[in-house]
Amino acid sequence: MLINHIKRCLLYNKKCLIYFPTVRLIEDFKAYLCFYNYDKKVVTYYATMKKNDKNESEEHFRNGEIKIMLATKAFGMGIDINDIEVIIHFAPTGNTCDYLQEVGRAARKEKLQGTAIHNFMSNDFQYINRFHGISTLKKYQLVEIIKKIYLIYMKERQNSKSKFYTKKKK
Repeated sequence: MLINHIKRCLLYNKKCLIYFPTVRLIEDFKAYLCFYNYDKKVVTYYATMKKNDKNESEEHFRNGEIKIMLATKAFGMGIDINDIEVIIHFAPTGNTCDYLQEVGRAARKEKLQGTAIHNFMSNDFQYINRFHGISTLKKYQLVEIIKKIYLIYMKERQNSKSKFYTKKKK
């Protein structure tokens, strides 16, 4: 059970990052932590938070004042905290690449041992299907990307006599 992992991390003074697929689940879980008087021992981080609130949460977690971070995958983009020891996934992630990147946040500090915990129930796979659909490139998006790359290429080719774009005859 997740609460037992939190208790263990607090007992052994280990930084723990818990990933959630939605903000709603973070808020619900934080409310649940009130029953254990742990709500003041965790911070949250997700994309729609105010920048100052995100910075404050990150700073409390970074300097070790708070050992437990409840976050969406927004936590990690450009954030490097090398002494996180435990990564927990509240539910399955959208894809394997996301999972590997998220668990890769553990034990970046030399000689630190990291642990990845992945608890789930069978109905959690609804998140995988939903997030897979969100993160999958659609055909029309791929066409737009290729068009944009081509336009940039043509513009650079017209504006530059760079060796990169021209072939020399021998």
